[in-house]
Amino acid sequence: MRTTILLFASLLVVGCGGSGNEVTVGGDTFTIRDEGYFFTDGTDYCKNGGLGQMMLSFVDYNFICDPTHEPDKAPNSPHLQLDIILTQGPSPDFATHPNMGLPYDSTGGVVANCETGSGDAIVARIVHFPDGNPGTAPDRIQYATSAHLLFTSFDKTKAKPNTGNYDLKFGASEVKSSFSIAACN
Repeated sequence: MRTTILLFASLLVVGCGGSGNEVTVGGDTFTIRDEGYFFTDGTDYCKNGGLGQMMLSFVDYNFICDPTHEPDKAPNSPHLQLDIILTQGPSPDFATHPNMGLPYDSTGGVVANCETGSGDAIVARIVHFPDGNPGTAPDRIQYATSAHLLFTSFDKTKAKPNTGNYDLKFGASEVKSSFSIAACN
């Protein structure tokens, strides 16, 4: 009986949540607790990017997009997240990047900035929020100086998680990992 309970608890932990990887960029360090991706036909995630954006978010709290649970951000504590924003083009044809088997690579010499600069096919950023309260705006954003992402599997129907790997550089800091990420919308 005890083995069955432990096995069931282990499956629950593996079935939800993030990689548990620790991310350090500059003076910011956090552990990825959950991850999910969002899609828009517009420019909702990077206003200086192209139409049809997918945002992969890796966050330091649980339940980023679980409809049965509220996100468990501590309301009065800071939190961090890693966002990777891809420009695919609007659905249904995703003409900007129609072959998801091809990598996304940042343009050499361009540091994309969604607020004040140019966008790119891939934009990565570390976002710091001063607290976990709803509606709180970020007080600090660090953009990657180079970014690479490759999907090893991609499901346009959003029924299965997408898998792949990324390699991001934030100046001297490197953030590199693989992922299995489910759709949030």
